[in-house]
Amino acid sequence: MTKLLILVLVAGTASASTMTRYSCEGVSLAAQTPDTDAEVIRPWRRLAQMPSDAWWLLHVHVATARGVPALDTASRVRLQHQLLLVANKLESFPQARARVVALIKRVAPTADELAQLGSGAKPAVTAVLGPRELIIDRATQTCGTGNSIHVSAFGGLLAFRPLRVGAMRALVAQLVAIDRDGKPHVTPLVDAIEMRLGNAVSSPACVVEAGDDGVLRVAHYNELSDRPPFVIRQRGGVGCINCHSSENAMHARDIAGDELERVDALRDAQVAELATSVWQRLKQ
Repeated sequence: MTKLLILVLVAGTASASTMTRYSCEGVSLAAQTPDTDAEVIRPWRRLAQMPSDAWWLLHVHVATARGVPALDTASRVRLQHQLLLVANKLESFPQARARVVALIKRVAPTADELAQLGSGAKPAVTAVLGPRELIIDRATQTCGTGNSIHVSAFGGLLAFRPLRVGAMRALVAQLVAIDRDGKPHVTPLVDAIEMRLGNAVSSPACVVEAGDDGVLRVAHYNELSDRPPFVIRQRGGVGCINCHSSENAMHARDIAGDELERVDALRDAQVAELATSVWQRLKQ
């Protein structure tokens, strides 16, 4: 995905006193096996990130004419996400958008293929967060009622799951795939994880994100780009404390059992509604 680093909602420009230090010191990632054909994903990711000018449109035409080779399910999900982002930028170019939409349909997995990837309720985060038995599900007031600000901001093309391991809190961005019947599915494939490395106000923030090959890697500070309202770089840190000043900000809480099932149903419903709306608009 286009480095959509989901660090926190910032209302206006924060001052240095509300800056959160950015540091990934002590964050150790386990070895991972690539899940994606990086050479296929890379050009479309670049197109999703580039300004949409005439030069960009020419590159879109070239990439579309090239088509896509046969890919496994994970590669198709990651590629489809980039294609959806590019199609979203082609509103003023209906013919070009129609060709990209045709590619989106071509790479769409079946519901059975997506089920074989695993449950969206168990994102692939153990390489970053450690053993699953130590990972605790969380919910905020908004996501717990099916009104996640983050999901709304990305039109349901990403799903978000707050987690906790000890005093470290994480917000996981998961890829949402459109199957061959046009139905959205939250997949366990992770695009990025935003973390606060402790409960104290002074605790630093750190982000890991998936590369073209699907491997999660630490994002160095100079790789972060401002993407208001969620990512604001400030004097070597990020604008984080404004909305997330404590471990239970936004009425965050640990959840499990029946409450987790209820919250997951609400989360999935929001994703399904928004992603379906995006897909219906793009394929018109």
